[in-house]
Amino acid sequence: MAFVFNRADHSYWLDGRRLLGVTDVLRATGVADFSGYPIATRAYYLSRGSAVAAALCQIVKGTFDRDYLNDVDFGGFIRAGENFLVQSKCKVLVVEEPLYEPDLGYAGTEDLIIEWRGKLWVPDYKCNKAQKATQIQTAAYKRAIRSLGWTIGYVHAEEEHERMAIELYEDGAFKPRFYDGLENFEDEQIWLSCLAIAGWQMKSNGRLTLPDAA
Repeated sequence: MAFVFNRADHSYWLDGRRLLGVTDVLRATGVADFSGYPIATRAYYLSRGSAVAAALCQIVKGTFDRDYLNDVDFGGFIRAGENFLVQSKCKVLVVEEPLYEPDLGYAGTEDLIIEWRGKLWVPDYKCNKAQKATQIQTAAYKRAIRSLGWTIGYVHAEEEHERMAIELYEDGAFKPRFYDGLENFEDEQIWLSCLAIAGWQMKSNGRLTLPDAA
């Protein structure tokens, strides 16, 4: 199977068929709800999270330009993520690698996969407190981890992974938020329901019904 991630428009393709994106599915079904953000600044907050994750990816890879911290107004969140990486002493195994689930027809890009406290984890960075939707998001990523064995030879692709959010705060503090293993089944079922609704939208309208970012 030929899997392609188009970075230009953040689209995912498998054998020429476009896959549903995890984030788009969560937004289209209302599970990820950003209506609480002021309309005038909503697009900023949405893009800030991506910028923070990208900066932390560069930190892991050793390509980060630290002058960037002085050029943006969200440097504190980046420092918080760096503090987690250093203070937790976790081992980063994968960082910002596209993954997909061929049977269910979806894909996404995890922030990182780590080995920590004797377990494998699929975390997701969040600026400030994580929405409940993060539980569903990480459940989707967890189910698609096996694809990393096919695409990049990830040796733990078939092993069990735990899920969590890493909440980042502007003052440089961080807080891991763990999702109990007992929640796995429920979170996966909610994700499957989201996929069903998204699939219905695509069949009925030819596109996902995404709320306006601004």
